[in-house]
Amino acid sequence: MPGYPLHTREGLRAARARGRKGGRPRCDQRKLQQALKLYEAGKHTVAEIEELTGIKKATLYRACKNIGKHVLSS
Repeated sequence: MPGYPLHTREGLRAARARGRKGGRPRCDQRKLQQALKLYEAGKHTVAEIEELTGIKKATLYRACKNIGKHVLSS
C-alpha cells in the first residue's frame, strides 16, 4: 500500500487480520431494484421512494443513469 505511512499500513493489516475490510458499505441491491421499479412506475415522488426504500435520491439517479433510464428533474 504505497502512499500510506507505516503505522497506517500496520493498522490496516491488523484490522484485515481481525476480519475487517474497511470502505463504504454497498447499498442493498434489493432495495435499489425496488426503488427503480417505483421510480419507473411514476406513481411516487422521489422523496416518497427515498422514505419507502431508504435509497437516497443521488443513488437512485446514479442507478438510472447507469442503466440508461431517463431521469426526470424534481
